[in-house]
Amino acid sequence: MITSTGLNCIHFIIRRFSNQAPGRCTKYASFPKSRLFHSFHHNPKWSYYRQLSTLHVDKISKRKLSINCPKLSRKNTQKNLDTDDNPYYYRKRMGTCCKEDDINGALSLMNQAVNQSVILNTVTYNSYLYLVIKYDLFDAMIQCQKLMSQYHVTFDATTYSTLANGYSKMNDWATALSLLREMQSKGIIPKARNYNSLLTAAASCNQHQLVFDLLNEIKIPEKLYLFPDENIYNDIIQMCIRNRDSIDIFESAQVIFQLFRQEGIRIGSHLESAVLNWFQSHPTCNWKVTNTSVTDSGHCQSCNTQLESIELSPARQQRLQDVILKAISNGDIFRKDKSSGKDKKVFKYDGKIAYGSPNEKKVIKYSADPFKDFCQWLHPTGAVDIVIDGLNVGYSRNFISLWKIRAVVQHYKQFDKKILLIARIHLLMESKKPSKDRAIIDYLFSNCRVFFCPNNHSDDAYFLYAAVIGGMNVKLISSDLFRDFKKDFSLPVLKDFLQWIRGHQLQITSFVDRNEVIMTECPVYDTVVQTDGQSWHLPTDQHNTWICAQKL
Repeated sequence: MITSTGLNCIHFIIRRFSNQAPGRCTKYASFPKSRLFHSFHHNPKWSYYRQLSTLHVDKISKRKLSINCPKLSRKNTQKNLDTDDNPYYYRKRMGTCCKEDDINGALSLMNQAVNQSVILNTVTYNSYLYLVIKYDLFDAMIQCQKLMSQYHVTFDATTYSTLANGYSKMNDWATALSLLREMQSKGIIPKARNYNSLLTAAASCNQHQLVFDLLNEIKIPEKLYLFPDENIYNDIIQMCIRNRDSIDIFESAQVIFQLFRQEGIRIGSHLESAVLNWFQSHPTCNWKVTNTSVTDSGHCQSCNTQLESIELSPARQQRLQDVILKAISNGDIFRKDKSSGKDKKVFKYDGKIAYGSPNEKKVIKYSADPFKDFCQWLHPTGAVDIVIDGLNVGYSRNFISLWKIRAVVQHYKQFDKKILLIARIHLLMESKKPSKDRAIIDYLFSNCRVFFCPNNHSDDAYFLYAAVIGGMNVKLISSDLFRDFKKDFSLPVLKDFLQWIRGHQLQITSFVDRNEVIMTECPVYDTVVQTDGQSWHLPTDQHNTWICAQKL
C-alpha cells in the first residue's frame, strides 16, 4: 500500500471521481477513518464503498485506514476541464481577465458562456461585473444582473456592493438603495463600502434627506458604527453649498463638522476647499476665514481663542479605565487570530512568558494565566512614564529591527524616564539571533522593564492596560490604531478613548543614524474640530495648521 500525502482527505478523492477538478486518480490512498466513513455514508453515489464501514480495523490502525481505489480512466470518468462548456474554465479565464484588466477578453468570454448556455458561479459573475463597471459599460452590467437572476445565481455581499456601485455611478440612487435593502433583508451585514457609492449618488442628486438618513443609519452607537470614505464628506458639503437657497440644508453641513470632531478627522486638501467654500458662500452670515497656527499654550494666533485641553477629567479617565479593563477581561481580546464561526480555532490562553528589569533577574517561564502574571509583576514596582509597543516600533519590512527599539529606550533613558517595553516572546529567541541582537536584548533588560507575552496573544491589551492605569502622564509609543478595542465601544467611551489616544500616543517619524529618534509630541490642547458658536477651529493634516473661521 502507498500512503498518499497529497490526497490526505476523502473530499480530495471525491472531487476527482465526480469531475469537479482536474487531476489524476491515485490507486491507493490513506485517510482519517472517521472522515472516510462519514463521507461514504452520506454520499449515495458511493454505495460501492459502504462495505468499508464493516471492515475490521485493529487497534493499531484506528486513526488511518488504507484502501484500494480503482484506477479510473480519465477518459471515462472525467471531462476535460479546458473545454468551453465547463464553468471552471470560465472562472479561471475571467480571473485572468481581471488581473490583466482585459475588458475585451471578459466581454468575449461572457458572450461565449451565453452562447454555450453555461451557468457560471457567483465569483465569475462578480469578476465580470467589476470589470464592466470599471469601464462604465452599464448595459453589460444590467444584462449580467438579469442573467444571474434568470439562472437563480446567489447574490453575495460582493455582488450587491458591486451592483450598487455601478448604479451609483449612473446616479440611479433608487436602485442602489433597493439593492442595499435587499442585502440587509437577506441577513448580510453591510460595510462602509456598501454605503459609500450610495451616499455619493444621493448627494450628487441633491437627495438631502436620504443622505442624512443614511448617515444616521451608519452612526448608530453599539450597533452599526461605520466610517465612510472621507471623500463622501466632501460630496455632502458640496451638496449643502449647492442648496444654499434653503438655509436649513445649507446649515446642515455643520453636522459634518461635528462628525469631524467626533471621529478626530483632520481636514485634508480634498476637504479644505469644500470647507472654505462653505464659509465663504454663507447666505446670511459673513465669516472671516484664515489659515493659522496654535501656540504651545493652546491659543489661536488669529483670534487668541483658548482651545480645549487634551486631558480627560478624572471621572472620564476612570470610566475609560473601567471599560478597557472590562474589555480585557473578555479572553477574546488576547487572540491574534480573530476568525469566527467554522474557522475559529481553539485559543490556548496559557503560554511561555519572560520578564525582567534592571533591578531583577530575567525570568523565562510557562504561565497558565499570562495576563494575571503581568498585572502582579507590574503593580508592586510602581508606575511607569513610557510604555513602548516593541513590535510596532521595531517593525521594518516584515521583520523586527531591534536597534529601533534600543534607540527609543536610549532616547528616554537620557531624560531619566521609567520605561516599560512590551513585545512577544519570539523576540527572546536568542539562540537564533546574531551576537549583536543578543547584545541588544541584554541592553533592554538592563535599562528598562521588559515583558514578553506569549506568541499567540495580541500584545495590544498588555501595553494599553499599562498605559491607561498609569495615569495622566504616561506616554504610549506606538502607531497602533486599536481597532479591536474601538469596535465595541459606545459612542461616549469612543470619544474618551480617541481623546486619550490624542493626548498620550506618540508616533515615531524617523531615525537619524540609528541613534537619534524623531517623533511627534502630544500638545496640551485637543487637536479636533472645536466651536463656541461664534467661531470654528478646524485642524488640517499639515503640522500645526488650522482653519480659523470667525463670525462677523
